[in-house]
Amino acid sequence: MKFSVVIPVYNGSRTLPACLEALSAQYYRDFEVYLVDNNSKDDSVDIILQFLTAHPDFPGQLLHEPRQGACPARNTGARAATGQVIANIDPDCLPDPDWLTDLAEAFADGEAAAVAGNIESRAPENIYETFAALYTLLGRSQLEEYRAYMLTYGGYATANLAITKTWFERLGGFDESINYKGVGIGEDHDILARLYAAGGMLRAVPNAAVAHWHRSDLRGIVRQGFLFGLAQALLTRRHGRNGVLFNVGGREMVLPAPVKGWVEFDGLNKKVVSLLATGLLHPLLLATAPCYLLWQVLKVRRRLHSKGLQTGVSGSFALVFLLLAKTTAMTYGRLRGSLSEKVICI
Repeated sequence: MKFSVVIPVYNGSRTLPACLEALSAQYYRDFEVYLVDNNSKDDSVDIILQFLTAHPDFPGQLLHEPRQGACPARNTGARAATGQVIANIDPDCLPDPDWLTDLAEAFADGEAAAVAGNIESRAPENIYETFAALYTLLGRSQLEEYRAYMLTYGGYATANLAITKTWFERLGGFDESINYKGVGIGEDHDILARLYAAGGMLRAVPNAAVAHWHRSDLRGIVRQGFLFGLAQALLTRRHGRNGVLFNVGGREMVLPAPVKGWVEFDGLNKKVVSLLATGLLHPLLLATAPCYLLWQVLKVRRRLHSKGLQTGVSGSFALVFLLLAKTTAMTYGRLRGSLSEKVICI
């Protein structure tokens, strides 16, 4: 089985060298790599060319895609691919040496149309990366198989997503119309929803891992939350069931309605606003919101311990603030998306 690794590149100079070195160290040798430059303004292209020159045996090619967006770039790489499986990662991902070996094993029985490998966090270097390691693209501990998409499960990120070329071509690749100012939003969940609808199965495995280099500043975290919110509204319109999906306390229920909708009450920002609203009933109830935030700090410290990470008390408060900021940005994205997609997404 031959793999075609496709990597869209836009201003990836910070992480590209490590990504390329990790690919060159793969134990599995039947693969090729397509690095698709997507109008980078930094020295990403120079880094790629220098690496290919210094490693003449590395099976990599540099391609260019002038249309801005990860979807056009990934599709350009996929069209050039000669392998049986298209393995998508990003330039901020560092695949384990046995990444392709584990993917090959997951595809070996011929039943899976797609395989989602594990996404782990690279050792964080600041408080923002620590936050992302706790709350973004969390890994999994057991094998799972999916044959349906339901908004809250069945979707996986292209940071580590492999699809057989037969299925990729059958689906027409990534939908290039899914785009917000040159950034893809929900295209990974969309292609999997279409794959399930066509009868395909995805196998999500606890190995085949890549270490993800997370957002490293406040702006990146807030923007990611906003884009997640936009994507959720789009996916609600495209792949949500008729009616309004409610998420409350980790439980789900769908209420009949003439429109599609997704209302999620579990975000930290919404819980804090709800507690503050109780202060309208009695001034003493205003104390519930700060008490709840203190409890969140304790939860953060337990989560840090479970992940083998450490930070001081002030850092724990900062992590709660970041969670509040990201969930607020996500809600804003959902509301913006509701207007453009004509759904109820809050």
